[in-house]
Amino acid sequence: MAKVLQHKVVSALPSPLEANSIYFVRVGTGFDIYVTNSSGTIVAYPINREPLIEAGTSAQFWRGDKAWTDFASTVRSSTLAGLSSVTTTAILATDTVLQGMGKAQGQINTINTALSGKASAGVNTDISSLNGITGAITMAAGARILGDYSNSTIANRVAFQNSIANNPTSLSITPNGTSNGANINAFFSSDMNNSYYCGYGVDGIASNTVGTGAQRMFTFVFNGVERGRVDTSGNWLFSGTNIDPVGAGVPGCKIAGQGQLNVFTASGTVANVGTKVTSGALLAFYYNPAGTLSGVGSITTNGTQTAYNVSSDGRLKDKVVDADAGAAWDRLDGYRIRSFVFKAAPDKVVPFGGIAGELQENNPDMVTGEVGGVEELGTLYERRPVGSLYDEDHDLVAAGIEEPDEYAGDWIFTGTAEFVVAVDIPTPTDELPGARWEKTSERMIIQGVDWSKAVPELILNQQTAKAKIIALEVRAAEQDARIADLETRLQQLLNRLSA
Repeated sequence: MAKVLQHKVVSALPSPLEANSIYFVRVGTGFDIYVTNSSGTIVAYPINREPLIEAGTSAQFWRGDKAWTDFASTVRSSTLAGLSSVTTTAILATDTVLQGMGKAQGQINTINTALSGKASAGVNTDISSLNGITGAITMAAGARILGDYSNSTIANRVAFQNSIANNPTSLSITPNGTSNGANINAFFSSDMNNSYYCGYGVDGIASNTVGTGAQRMFTFVFNGVERGRVDTSGNWLFSGTNIDPVGAGVPGCKIAGQGQLNVFTASGTVANVGTKVTSGALLAFYYNPAGTLSGVGSITTNGTQTAYNVSSDGRLKDKVVDADAGAAWDRLDGYRIRSFVFKAAPDKVVPFGGIAGELQENNPDMVTGEVGGVEELGTLYERRPVGSLYDEDHDLVAAGIEEPDEYAGDWIFTGTAEFVVAVDIPTPTDELPGARWEKTSERMIIQGVDWSKAVPELILNQQTAKAKIIALEVRAAEQDARIADLETRLQQLLNRLSA
């Protein structure tokens, strides 16, 4: 066996190294041991001592099993044995980690208990009902209450319903504080800043527009069929949509925004007027040119007969004198009485009548209208919002159409377009907001004759004729008396001659 040499502690290994030697090299306050073999080369021989600890990282610690271990991973995987959530006070700097986490869990438990059954923020698909709300629900400006209001299955649409069983539902809206009035507004477009809308409130129903929104008409629909409407010109139409039912020859009733009544029926009586009293007017007619109301006629009944009256009260008249009988007598021959047939009934002869234009020359008061008069007819257009309709997959279904009442998908506003509201209607007398009228044809304005206007004149002529007849009768009586006297004298003369 070779001899082993030992060298005292030195500050560094010498060079060259001796063979079969042990070197003690000073390191700090300790030393390292080096051993050489028979050739003087340092070799590692295991010895019975603790192994050297190699350097780890700043995120590791030297564990009890003599291994470097990640500190964060060890902490995260450690169990919380002894954790108590009974204490819910604030966490203090003097608390241990276990105490701090126990307090935090206690506070979380308390909050969970308080929030139990309450809605979470965001899209709350977990909410199936809201009961017992006693205060106001406040929403931010521009907020919406969203839901499926157009489901093809009507019973599946979002709706308001009374929570009291077997009771009707009545929605109430009320103003705030001392304000007066409350309204529900239905908008035509999802762009509320540029839309037509209809409002229903305590003062009635209102139709308005915002921004570029175009005015629309009101319609009244029963069982899917339109039974009436109020158009943008203020015309009320019933039992039809034609703005001129008489001119078009279609059943309907129109009360014009300017006050005219236009009614047509295909069969039966156009209008029924009745009363339960035997005095007073069935219909009364007035003239009011400048705020001064004057009665100009009436239709009355005494229970068995009907009278057609015109105003003739002496209190309404001035400068009253006897009419010129001579002028009436002279004008009598100016009434040209004609025989004719109407073009619409060529087989029916009217034996006695007149032509309005000819009669107008002799008595203008009994004729209305002008010879050859016509009125212009045209088409009424209204500008309305249009857009593109997309299905639920956002594929284009139709473009340039009005927003449908019901649809699945999206309707996107793209602009406005003109739509035909009515055809063959007279020139509008008032301005039509959002609409225009275009002439397409002309229609005759038929002249009419009121033969009753000639009656006073004919009565005067009858009186004149009567006076003339009486005068002639007096003269004839005088002539008869003279003739009788002459006959008496002649007979006396003949008697004398024969004697």
